[in-house]
Amino acid sequence: AFASNKQIAYRMEKQQRVLVVSFPAQGHISPLLKLSIQIAAHGIKVTFVTTEVEDGAFMEPLPEEQSSITLISIPHCVDEDVRNDALKTVETIESIRRVIPVYLEDLIAKINQSDDEEKISCVIADTSVGGALEVAKKMGLEAVAIWPAGAPCLALAAHIPQLLQHEIINNDVCYKFYDLILCNSVYELDSSVSKLIPNALPIGPLLAGKIWPQDSTCLAWLNRQPAASVIYVAFGSSTMASAKQVEELALGLELSGHPFLWVVRPNFMDGSTVKFPDRFKDRVSGKGKIIEWTLQEAVLAHPSVLCFVSHCGWNSTVEGLTMGVPFLCWPYIADQFSNKNYICNVLKTGLELMKGENGITTRREISSKINTLISSDVIN
Repeated sequence: AFASNKQIAYRMEKQQRVLVVSFPAQGHISPLLKLSIQIAAHGIKVTFVTTEVEDGAFMEPLPEEQSSITLISIPHCVDEDVRNDALKTVETIESIRRVIPVYLEDLIAKINQSDDEEKISCVIADTSVGGALEVAKKMGLEAVAIWPAGAPCLALAAHIPQLLQHEIINNDVCYKFYDLILCNSVYELDSSVSKLIPNALPIGPLLAGKIWPQDSTCLAWLNRQPAASVIYVAFGSSTMASAKQVEELALGLELSGHPFLWVVRPNFMDGSTVKFPDRFKDRVSGKGKIIEWTLQEAVLAHPSVLCFVSHCGWNSTVEGLTMGVPFLCWPYIADQFSNKNYICNVLKTGLELMKGENGITTRREISSKINTLISSDVIN
């Protein structure tokens, strides 16, 4: 069953300095940094570690009020040509997993030998870099895992041995959990699966608040839009789309006739610079705004936002649910499909965008689902 809040509070009270270790991806760094801020609010010093990230966002200094959090970035352990090759993702991940534990052992020893007042006594590590927890155990420290995704996928992971035993899956890798595992979820949201997860504690929703300056231009634009009118479109930090899919999405938003705010990373189109349909930007200049980055929580909380076209990453899922915004679901990889099922079939707070025979979600599907979602009496 889930651990109690008293258990985690007791554990935290005993700590002098906590080491938090994140996998170097925005979807992992964001919730772990939010957790670090919550821990620091209780007067505990935090050392936050990950490897360098491509966009450099992690290296932005935290505000002065977060001075009890120290950011440490490990130099890239993967060659640039490997990092930028989507076909070598597994090689990149394995290289990161090998290097981080070696670096941490030296870092912990150095900090604990030089500072008697604030020794590291606990390591909180992303399950994607579980080797950090093995280092903690080896050095006699408390080891706490954190699962940045949702509880249903964690319950599945916790039961891999049983699935293997009954030959439901065929895999020789099993999860190994340590003293405690934290989950970015809410008990009331996932009570049906809570009893399936041993020694877990839901600590969500982990929301950022005002960590870094907001995109005031974007919010100023939202302020000029009517209440509950804007389609917000964002696909996280790693989703990519083909040139044809970008075209259909653009024309689908235009066809819907609603104002839209679309977050488009520079490498969103199969890793290359995005190209929009001819004169698209001119035609939608009065209704649409295209940006490269925004503080998503602030956007989803804005009264002008009507719905959220999302890849259903867990951070986006939690933020959308917290702000009460209905979803149009467009999952891409991994747990995003499970999250989509949760949104559409369990919570009934969204609809799924369907692909055609060629694997493309058409402009008419996009426009039609936007209007269906808006007029639905079923979607919460």
